Amino acid sequence: MPACGNAISTVGCKFYVDKTVVGTADLEVKGHTSISFSGVTSTEIDATSMCDTEKQYMYGLKDLGTFTLNVNVDYTDAGQKEMRANSASNTLKTFKVLLANGDAIGFSGIVGKNDTSGGTDGKLEGSFEVRLRTRAQATPSGGSAGNA
Repeated sequence: MPACGNAISTVGCKFYVDKTVVGTADLEVKGHTSISFSGVTSTEIDATSMCDTEKQYMYGLKDLGTFTLNVNVDYTDAGQKEMRANSASNTLKTFKVLLANGDAIGFSGIVGKNDTSGGTDGKLEGSFEVRLRTRAQATPSGGSAGNA
């Protein structure tokens, strides 16, 4: 599917987690409705002294952020089962987002949060939040890797 101008379509996007081969995202997680990466951040440290006439700041360690996968809950889907199991085991996993145009975003992390909700006249929805342990690397379908 072609990109929309310079925009990249998310129609047909797939998401994978490693299951069979450690370090290779090889098991598709089905039923996802949206994806979201939080940005890399650093703690802002107030370094102002009483001699200063303006606030002074320095930055601490980098936090690589999180990735959130929202899903229509399907307890029979092997990929969602693996994500729930990872939430309980705190095992480092490899993940991959594969876009319909062939671009990929790869990263590793641990599923730290698994939420489920539902309501009247609705459906059972869930989310998996992955704490990133490596920077997300974007690999264009015809190019080299770069930070996402």
